[in-house]
Amino acid sequence: MLSRWNQKIVAIAAVTTACVSVLQQPAVGMDRDVRLVTDRQPYENAAEGRVVVEDFTDTFHFPIVSCRLNSSTRQAGLRSGDIEPGVTYSTDCDRPELFELNIDFGSFEGGFLDGFHHNETGRKRALLVTFDKPTQAIGFDTNVLMGRSFDIRIYRTPAKPNGAGAGAGIPRVSDFRDISVDAPFEESQFFGFVSDAFDISRVRIIGEGDETFGFALDNFTFDVATIDNGGGPRRAVGARASSQAAMAVHLTRFTGRTATAPSRAQPPATAYSTP
Repeated sequence: MLSRWNQKIVAIAAVTTACVSVLQQPAVGMDRDVRLVTDRQPYENAAEGRVVVEDFTDTFHFPIVSCRLNSSTRQAGLRSGDIEPGVTYSTDCDRPELFELNIDFGSFEGGFLDGFHHNETGRKRALLVTFDKPTQAIGFDTNVLMGRSFDIRIYRTPAKPNGAGAGAGIPRVSDFRDISVDAPFEESQFFGFVSDAFDISRVRIIGEGDETFGFALDNFTFDVATIDNGGGPRRAVGARASSQAAMAVHLTRFTGRTATAPSRAQPPATAYSTP
């Protein structure tokens, strides 16, 4: 017999006529108002089609020695317009010159975000994503470069920001742990997290199982309600320039791996205009 929670998920899947997957054993304290979606179409349906896709440019930019990446970053060859506004990506850095935050190239189509955190554990390995304004849904592509599993903590605004009583002014936290990653190196797998409201303020992502990479992801997606770009179209994931040889040298030097061309290209995500 299905629990009420599973009945709710089955109903959502029936409405969207797509595959919606929720963790079988969510962490203690996970808020039921956030759900895990493993296909981009139901994710976009849940976000009402209003999404921004950050593709991390069409080539590599590393290292990012400030250990912070946003639309204002002008390091490692990044220029105005390269990074979508509305979000900041950061990580803990002890020696940023050792590639602790990078836009890399080789394991995904075009550039992707990663961090070299050699044998570090816990929060030292984490990617922190902070939104200028709360968003309703976030998602990204990843593969086993980040490890065979990952944890994500989703920080949400208080249910009663200015009210009184229990929970007033206290941020909520939703934890998803040991999310399995099956996509091999050079392919990708989508994970989306959808709230019932515009209340996701930041997320923390930690890869598990790879000694070098604390995180590795591409096509980070969030709701366009978090930004104001005057109604212009957002960038889609499309064809990217090839700088494969340079990235192969980079990966081989620091990980002992050799990067080769992706075995298959991921289908492009759809770009939408802001409402």
